[in-house]
Amino acid sequence: MIEDEEAKKLTSQTRYEQIEALAETNRLLNEDLSRWKRIEQQLQRSEEKYRILFEASGDAHFVLQSRAVTDCNQAALKLFGYNAKEDVLGMGLMQLVRISKSESALSLGKFQEMIFKTHSQGSHTFEWQARSKDNYIIPVEILLTALPIEGGEVLQVVFRDISERKRAQEEAIYLAYYDALTGLPNRRLFLDRLEQSFENSRRRTHKLALLFIDLDRFKNINDSRGHAAGDELLQLFSSRLQGLIRSQDTLARLGGDEFVVLMEDLDGNIDKATEHAKQLADKLLQSLEFPIPLESGDCHITASIGVMVFPLGGESSESALQKADMAMYLAKQDGRNRVQVFQASIYEAVDRRIAMENELHKALAKNQMKLHYQLQFDRHYRPVAVEALCRWDHPEWGEISPATFIPIAEESGIIIELGKQVLQNAVEEIHQLNQQLHPDHRIRLSVNVSPQQLEHPGFLKIIESLCEKHELPPGFLMLEITENTFMSDLNSMVDLINQLLEMGIYTSLDDFGTGFSSLSYLKRLPIHELKIDTSFISELEHNHDDVVLVKSILAIGQHYRLQVVAEGVELRHHLLLLKTYGCDLFQGSLFARPMIADKLEDFILEQHRRLQDPSFDITRSIGKETTEDNQGELNLSTS
Repeated sequence: MIEDEEAKKLTSQTRYEQIEALAETNRLLNEDLSRWKRIEQQLQRSEEKYRILFEASGDAHFVLQSRAVTDCNQAALKLFGYNAKEDVLGMGLMQLVRISKSESALSLGKFQEMIFKTHSQGSHTFEWQARSKDNYIIPVEILLTALPIEGGEVLQVVFRDISERKRAQEEAIYLAYYDALTGLPNRRLFLDRLEQSFENSRRRTHKLALLFIDLDRFKNINDSRGHAAGDELLQLFSSRLQGLIRSQDTLARLGGDEFVVLMEDLDGNIDKATEHAKQLADKLLQSLEFPIPLESGDCHITASIGVMVFPLGGESSESALQKADMAMYLAKQDGRNRVQVFQASIYEAVDRRIAMENELHKALAKNQMKLHYQLQFDRHYRPVAVEALCRWDHPEWGEISPATFIPIAEESGIIIELGKQVLQNAVEEIHQLNQQLHPDHRIRLSVNVSPQQLEHPGFLKIIESLCEKHELPPGFLMLEITENTFMSDLNSMVDLINQLLEMGIYTSLDDFGTGFSSLSYLKRLPIHELKIDTSFISELEHNHDDVVLVKSILAIGQHYRLQVVAEGVELRHHLLLLKTYGCDLFQGSLFARPMIADKLEDFILEQHRRLQDPSFDITRSIGKETTEDNQGELNLSTS
């Protein structure tokens, strides 16, 4: 019995332990089942996220198994031009990117090499030119990823469209070699072509030529009409030049308003090659005789051109370009709107020009510039006005002609300060003179102003301060401008003259008839005076054309109620002819040579005293007290 009870106890305990073990196993199984369910849910969520990302990705995704497409996203269909997944399922990678057996072995081999690298490295990225269903080329970046699975591997392929990146790269490359505004080769590309042409010419007998072109007073266009108009002008100007050069020539924009033409295959004879180059340069200048039509209105522009024919021996392509630049520089110094062929003497001329520019700065600082005044007389020989003439007596170089230093002052920008000093000093001296004279004997003042002065932002302020400081009466100050001043922007010049008129400042059109004379311009300009240029007066009795032109100018003046001044009157019979034609005022060495302000008062008083003397015969005395020393006096006129 005891043994049976022990056996029962043992059996009961064993069963209990078994039940406990089964319960623990069940618990563990439940935990594993829960964990697997969680893993399954996580996998499901992960797959859902993957599917969402897969479908939403902007890149084209393909999945290949056993070398055939098994899945793809919408971006993939869109990139390659397919409508549904069924259209691409089963395709191989080569078929997908449309590499056919007929394509070059090099292209096919390169793509197979990319696949091999993927299998050996696990993944690989490279760029390729894929083709769409409709055979459009698509620049893509391809990421291949090999994922091993049981019984094989899955190949994931991602195509990223890099068309925009390629376009940006191509644009960057284009901008590195071409001018963005005109589309012409830029300095970098031009220098490369120049060097190649130079090397070719050295192996052959032909010559090359460089035409260095710089627009005259281009800054005035930018300042008066704005940079948009300036850009438009450069575009139209380059198009006009492009239509004049030969197909084998190269036109480039070096920057700003500087252009250059490279002429190739010219005659081996230096004289013939130079003549050919000069003919093209002349043709370019002639093309600018016609205005360039801008949105803001027609624009007249001129250019200065330097010509260099080479190789001559010893120079490089770079030095040839420098010499063409120097020749252009001299063309500007000589008056602009002209062609200058490089010669050895240009080195000296450029050195002189640089030295003179430096001396001009010193002259202004040391007050070396002096003013002389040439009187203007009415039909009764009464002195009524003076024109201020700038003189430079250099301590070492002596007297320097305004024809020499004024163009340099304009080109360098020194004219702004020089013109300001001339205006201030002239107004000061003549205003002071008038305080000493009888009111009936007081005179007006004429001062030449350059286009740069008129277009300078502070010009009106200078005039306004002079008017306030000296309480100038209306008509006391006459500003002389030349025709080229308003040709670039007539509207702005009309506005400026009207503002001057509101301050009591009058305007005179100097050297009338020597530029782009047009009645349409004259009709709009609110000016008070025309000045007949000396060149039309000097041969008045011999040249019928001059007579006709002078009479026409006087008729225009009468029609528009403008005062007309004849300058350069040096002979008595010229005076009498001009009086007969109806001229209002006369200026020239026949009456009085230019003089300093201190001598004006005595001269004016003496002239009025003589005119009041009944026994004084003015026609006999005119010219007897003058000399020929100052014939052809030059002033601040830019012509």
